Amino acid sequence: MSDKRRERRILLQVFAVTLLAVLLVFFLAEKIVYDGQRSRVQTMVTTYARQIEQTGDYELRRLQIVTDMVRTDPQDLSWFARAAGEMQNQPDVLSLQIWRNDRLAAGQSVDHLVAPAQWQQLLNDGAGTAMQSGEAVFYGPIQLADGSLGILGIQGIYGYDAKSSVFTPWGISVLLLREDAFLRHVDFGALKLAGV
Repeated sequence: MSDKRRERRILLQVFAVTLLAVLLVFFLAEKIVYDGQRSRVQTMVTTYARQIEQTGDYELRRLQIVTDMVRTDPQDLSWFARAAGEMQNQPDVLSLQIWRNDRLAAGQSVDHLVAPAQWQQLLNDGAGTAMQSGEAVFYGPIQLADGSLGILGIQGIYGYDAKSSVFTPWGISVLLLREDAFLRHVDFGALKLAGV
């Protein structure tokens, strides 16, 4: 009997070790597959983030051009109507504006695009952030009146005060974009295909 018990114990030990080995191999295989999928997803997300960043940089250059033009001669905004008209002929631009002292200094009202109270709140928040950081900021998505979404870019404009030899806040330049056009170069559908 003791030989049979010993054989059973050995068989149970062999079975337990085999089972543990199979579970370990299964776990390692799953981890390798998971790590591979995670790596592919991270690569895709990084690629899309770069594409969004490049699109944002392009749009920021538009704001920078407007800001630089205002800095050149803050008293003369006669050029603005033509510049805004050219930009608004592009499919992604809904509005281009210049604001000074909480008033629209140049550009057209967007009351037909965004609820006035929402627009004023976005401008207040964005102007404060843009002026404090010294950088252009994007807000969005913004619900537009037609049910679509938009992206708002705001950049602070500083003027040079010759008397005190410092740059002082002058106003803000504002760019309202269609979200779908802003993100047109990014294929988010591929994320679903990758299982994200």
